[in-house]
Amino acid sequence: MSFAEDIFKSNLGTGLIIGLGTIILGPLVIPIVGRIVKPVAKAAIKGGICLFEAGKKGVSGAGESLSGLVAEVRGEIEKEGRPIMERTPDRPA
Repeated sequence: MSFAEDIFKSNLGTGLIIGLGTIILGPLVIPIVGRIVKPVAKAAIKGGICLFEAGKKGVSGAGESLSGLVAEVRGEIEKEGRPIMERTPDRPA
């Protein structure tokens, strides 16, 4: 067996080679990867913000519809002359 084969068979040798490769190639690769990843990350964040805002509007609209429906039902109950039970501290909903 040759010396190179012995180095790659041991975990120490493999770790050293990977470490050296990272030290040498890191300064070259990191800026390139950064230029690629940054626009992707920004697009993902923009999409998340837009989705959040759309969800807020949807929930707000649903809340308004539900409030209107509750008011309508309360009006019908009062028109029928039935009492509406209100929440009190001693009687939870």
